[in-house]
Amino acid sequence: MGADFVALIPSESTKMGYGYVHTIREKLMRMVDAEVGDRYSEARKKFHESSDNVSEYTKTYADMLITIKSKIASATTEEEKDMLYGVYLFIDHSDCDGEFETGECDCVLKALRKLHETDDDIVVERLIKVFDNAVSGNGYVAIW
Repeated sequence: MGADFVALIPSESTKMGYGYVHTIREKLMRMVDAEVGDRYSEARKKFHESSDNVSEYTKTYADMLITIKSKIASATTEEEKDMLYGVYLFIDHSDCDGEFETGECDCVLKALRKLHETDDDIVVERLIKVFDNAVSGNGYVAIW
């Protein structure tokens, strides 16, 4: 099983396993707040060791969203707000279905481009192509 991110109208896509969607989330969070990103990484490891750790994972995930919301509120430029909102959208979105509308794609694209400045992950590059394709084609990204 995996997540297939597809830009529709025009179409560009990239595939990754569900676990890797969480890796991208972790990288985006670490870009925004290294401490919370590290806590999320630890919570993921503990969750994979035992499902008894689900409450810790859930709390850490919620903390990530709260941290991003506070950073959006304190952002000083529209570009920074858009990028942080893109991180929020990606982290808070289902990893197995749903859509990112065109405006959301633009914000996610800004977040992925910012991440790519310091991370040469090929999956991030492919996601940038998908979201860029959606934005430039006035389309959206569907996850199947």
